[in-house]
Amino acid sequence: MAIDEFTNTGVMRNVFTSSPDKSLGYLLTRVYGLRQKKMNEELAPLGLNYVQYNLLAGLYWLQMNGETVNQMTLINFTKLDKSVVSSILRKFTNDAYVSRVEGTEDTRAKIVTLTAKGKGLTEKAIKIINYIDEKFWGDTSQEPVLQFLCNVINVNT
Repeated sequence: MAIDEFTNTGVMRNVFTSSPDKSLGYLLTRVYGLRQKKMNEELAPLGLNYVQYNLLAGLYWLQMNGETVNQMTLINFTKLDKSVVSSILRKFTNDAYVSRVEGTEDTRAKIVTLTAKGKGLTEKAIKIINYIDEKFWGDTSQEPVLQFLCNVINVNT
């Protein structure tokens, strides 16, 4: 049974499929939820959750590529909410995983860098995430999935 609605062009479209396994949104949500749950379980011994990992990994990647990073750079790169990034950076500063110093161009925009402790934690977490991804995705051919997801992101940003 399908529920239909009018689009702004007056054409009927199907907005509900007959089963969840035919709904791309439902399946993406399920896959994301299952993967995030596994990530959180495995990152917990490091004192991290998956969102915190994403911020650390983003900072690590940007630094490894020679970028000068501030909070706004991280927000734009990770697509995390400003308040989430601010909260995590505050925690990571207190935990000595990152340092924040005044920028030379704009003293309000603090330059964020990983400390040696933070870099070590990030490298451990990356190994865990890579291992989980190998197990989680198995023999799935990733190239078409990656291409599809990049296309979706590009069309919607």
